[in-house]
Amino acid sequence: MKATVFLLTLFSLPIPLLSAPADDLRHNQRTRRVAMDQFRAGSPANALSHLRQNLRPEPGAGGDQTALPQNLIEIAGDFYNRRELRLAREAALQAQQAAEPVLAGRSAATTSRRAQLYASLGVLYESVLFDLTTALAC
Repeated sequence: MKATVFLLTLFSLPIPLLSAPADDLRHNQRTRRVAMDQFRAGSPANALSHLRQNLRPEPGAGGDQTALPQNLIEIAGDFYNRRELRLAREAALQAQQAAEPVLAGRSAATTSRRAQLYASLGVLYESVLFDLTTALAC
Protein backbone atom coordinates (compact mmCIF):
# COMPACT_ATOMS: atom_id res chain seq x y z
CA MET A 1 0.00 0.00 0.00
CA LYS A 2 2.79 2.48 0.81
CA ALA A 3 4.34 1.95 -2.63
CA THR A 4 1.06 2.96 -4.26
CA VAL A 5 0.87 6.14 -2.20
CA PHE A 6 4.43 6.94 -3.29
CA LEU A 7 3.55 6.35 -6.95
CA LEU A 8 0.54 8.65 -6.80
CA THR A 9 2.71 11.34 -5.30
CA LEU A 10 5.51 10.72 -7.80
CA PHE A 11 3.33 10.77 -10.91
CA SER A 12 1.28 13.74 -9.82
CA LEU A 13 4.30 16.06 -9.92
CA PRO A 14 4.95 17.17 -13.50
CA ILE A 15 8.43 18.29 -14.50
CA PRO A 16 7.27 21.70 -15.85
CA LEU A 17 6.03 22.68 -12.41
CA LEU A 18 9.58 22.64 -11.12
CA SER A 19 10.08 25.92 -12.97
CA ALA A 20 6.77 27.49 -11.90
CA PRO A 21 6.94 30.58 -9.69
CA ALA A 22 6.46 29.75 -6.02
CA ASP A 23 3.49 32.10 -5.65
CA ASP A 24 1.70 30.30 -8.53
CA LEU A 25 2.29 26.94 -6.83
CA ARG A 26 0.95 28.25 -3.51
CA HIS A 27 -2.04 29.86 -5.24
CA ASN A 28 -2.91 26.61 -7.03
CA GLN A 29 -2.50 24.65 -3.80
CA ARG A 30 -5.02 26.94 -2.07
CA THR A 31 -7.34 26.61 -5.07
CA ARG A 32 -7.11 22.78 -4.85
CA ARG A 33 -7.96 22.86 -1.13
CA VAL A 34 -11.12 24.88 -1.78
CA ALA A 35 -12.07 22.52 -4.62
CA MET A 36 -11.51 19.50 -2.36
CA ASP A 37 -13.88 21.00 0.20
CA GLN A 38 -16.45 21.47 -2.54
CA PHE A 39 -16.05 17.85 -3.65
CA ARG A 40 -16.55 16.78 -0.03
CA ALA A 41 -19.69 18.94 0.19
CA GLY A 42 -21.15 17.04 -2.77
CA SER A 43 -20.69 19.86 -5.28
CA PRO A 44 -18.30 18.57 -7.94
CA ALA A 45 -19.69 21.07 -10.48
CA ASN A 46 -18.79 23.94 -8.12
CA ALA A 47 -15.35 22.42 -7.58
CA LEU A 48 -14.68 22.24 -11.31
CA SER A 49 -15.95 25.77 -11.83
CA HIS A 50 -13.72 27.03 -9.03
CA LEU A 51 -10.70 25.26 -10.52
CA ARG A 52 -11.39 26.59 -14.03
CA GLN A 53 -11.75 30.16 -12.76
CA ASN A 54 -8.84 30.25 -10.33
CA LEU A 55 -6.03 27.95 -11.48
CA ARG A 56 -2.95 29.59 -12.85
CA PRO A 57 -1.55 27.99 -16.01
CA GLU A 58 1.43 25.67 -15.93
CA PRO A 59 4.67 26.95 -17.45
CA GLY A 60 5.26 25.96 -21.04
CA ALA A 61 3.20 25.39 -24.15
CA GLY A 62 -0.42 24.51 -23.47
CA GLY A 63 -0.08 25.24 -19.76
CA ASP A 64 -3.52 26.78 -19.67
CA GLN A 65 -4.97 23.49 -20.96
CA THR A 66 -2.94 21.12 -18.78
CA ALA A 67 -3.46 22.93 -15.47
CA LEU A 68 -7.00 21.61 -14.88
CA PRO A 69 -6.33 17.91 -15.51
CA GLN A 70 -3.05 18.06 -13.58
CA ASN A 71 -4.69 19.63 -10.54
CA LEU A 72 -7.56 17.13 -10.68
CA ILE A 73 -4.96 14.34 -10.74
CA GLU A 74 -3.35 15.86 -7.66
CA ILE A 75 -6.75 16.15 -5.96
CA ALA A 76 -7.51 12.51 -6.74
CA GLY A 77 -4.12 11.52 -5.32
CA ASP A 78 -4.74 13.56 -2.17
CA PHE A 79 -8.16 11.97 -1.68
CA TYR A 80 -6.68 8.52 -2.24
CA ASN A 81 -3.88 9.14 0.25
CA ARG A 82 -6.47 10.27 2.81
CA ARG A 83 -8.50 7.10 2.17
CA GLU A 84 -11.43 9.09 0.77
CA LEU A 85 -11.83 6.59 -2.06
CA ARG A 86 -15.25 7.66 -3.37
CA LEU A 87 -13.99 11.21 -3.78
CA ALA A 88 -10.71 9.97 -5.27
CA ARG A 89 -12.65 8.05 -7.91
CA GLU A 90 -14.83 11.05 -8.69
CA ALA A 91 -11.82 13.36 -9.06
CA ALA A 92 -9.99 10.76 -11.19
CA LEU A 93 -12.91 10.53 -13.59
CA GLN A 94 -13.08 14.33 -13.80
CA ALA A 95 -9.31 14.42 -14.47
CA GLN A 96 -9.70 11.95 -17.32
CA GLN A 97 -12.48 14.03 -18.88
CA ALA A 98 -10.50 17.26 -18.48
CA ALA A 99 -7.37 15.66 -19.99
CA GLU A 100 -9.15 14.29 -23.07
CA PRO A 101 -8.48 17.29 -25.39
CA VAL A 102 -4.83 17.39 -24.33
CA LEU A 103 -4.34 13.65 -24.75
CA ALA A 104 -6.06 13.74 -28.14
CA GLY A 105 -3.54 16.32 -29.31
CA ARG A 106 -6.05 19.17 -29.51
CA SER A 107 -3.89 21.50 -27.43
CA ALA A 108 -0.52 23.20 -27.59
CA ALA A 109 0.89 20.84 -24.93
CA THR A 110 4.11 19.10 -25.86
CA THR A 111 4.32 15.39 -26.50
CA SER A 112 6.33 14.89 -23.32
CA ARG A 113 3.69 16.73 -21.26
CA ARG A 114 0.97 14.57 -22.80
CA ALA A 115 3.02 11.50 -21.88
CA GLN A 116 3.28 12.73 -18.28
CA LEU A 117 -0.50 13.11 -18.10
CA TYR A 118 -0.96 9.62 -19.56
CA ALA A 119 1.39 8.18 -16.94
CA SER A 120 -0.38 9.95 -14.09
CA LEU A 121 -3.79 8.84 -15.35
CA GLY A 122 -2.48 5.29 -15.69
CA VAL A 123 -1.59 5.24 -12.00
CA LEU A 124 -5.04 6.60 -11.12
CA TYR A 125 -6.76 4.01 -13.28
CA GLU A 126 -4.79 1.23 -11.63
CA SER A 127 -4.89 2.38 -8.01
CA VAL A 128 -8.10 4.37 -7.72
CA LEU A 129 -10.46 3.13 -10.43
CA PHE A 130 -9.17 -0.48 -10.49
CA ASP A 131 -9.32 -0.51 -14.30
CA LEU A 132 -6.16 -2.39 -15.23
CA THR A 133 -6.93 -2.50 -18.96
CA THR A 134 -7.15 1.29 -19.23
CA ALA A 135 -4.20 1.71 -16.86
CA LEU A 136 -2.06 -0.43 -19.15
CA ALA A 137 -3.27 1.50 -22.21
CA CYS A 138 -2.21 4.76 -20.57
